[in-house]
Amino acid sequence: MSNRNYREHQRRCEQHLEHTKDAYVFNPSSGIHEPKTTDPQDQSEHRQPGSNSQSPLFVNPRTDWRPVWINAILSLLTLVVIGLYTYVTQGIFGLSQATATGTIQASYATRDAADSSKDASRTAAKSFEASNRAWIKPLYLYDCKPVVANQFFEEPFNLKNVGRGIAGNISGLIVVQFLRLDEMPDFHYTTGHPREYMRANMLYPDDSTHNTIPMIPIDKDGSPHMTTPIESQEFTRGNEWIALHGRIDYVDLTSGKHHWLTFCTPRTSGISEMEKAKRALTSCLDWNRIDHN
Repeated sequence: MSNRNYREHQRRCEQHLEHTKDAYVFNPSSGIHEPKTTDPQDQSEHRQPGSNSQSPLFVNPRTDWRPVWINAILSLLTLVVIGLYTYVTQGIFGLSQATATGTIQASYATRDAADSSKDASRTAAKSFEASNRAWIKPLYLYDCKPVVANQFFEEPFNLKNVGRGIAGNISGLIVVQFLRLDEMPDFHYTTGHPREYMRANMLYPDDSTHNTIPMIPIDKDGSPHMTTPIESQEFTRGNEWIALHGRIDYVDLTSGKHHWLTFCTPRTSGISEMEKAKRALTSCLDWNRIDHN
């Protein structure tokens, strides 16, 4: 190569290097030439967060704070929305709870009212039935025949329907006893005990058995008992008393219900020792009972 050609080649190389300096910049941190950008700032400096002494977290605090503020505002708005949602949800839950409590209390009140209505209806029905049913009442004739020795003693007895309904299938077991002052009736009417049986098919309201039924004490063998002189004497002196007691069963034909009653009435000619007879007479009076059907 001639000197002229060599100098021309060297000149071109220097021009190429000059053009290279305009298009590239040397980066000392990486040790290589990097292409220049359109950033008006010095491209030979590779700036990273922390390189600014005023704001070590950003390269350019004036612009780099903007997304942080936006994210912070969005986060606050999200918290506000969550808080409002929680408040509204709690309010709805409280309202639902109060509504549920009110509904339960209302159902209880409705149930109580229904029970009260049922009880009132049941009571009214029972009251109506009781006021319109048949009621059988024993009737005694206290002006009885005297107790005479060696004669059959007869205790007049009758049944009357004092109710408003018709009574049917009326049956009764009646006992008449001479008893000592301290002796109580046994109130047994089963087979084997002295008793008198009576029956009536039907009794209308205010109707009674047409004939007075004579009740005669029965001996154990089933035969009528004849009053002994001792019984007549003791009764007259007030040392014995007569108990008329029994059980009556009947059906109220209006309702079809079965009813019963037990009764006992004492007859005396005067009590010689009332304290002695008190327990026996009380047991007699306590035997007056009715059913609750």
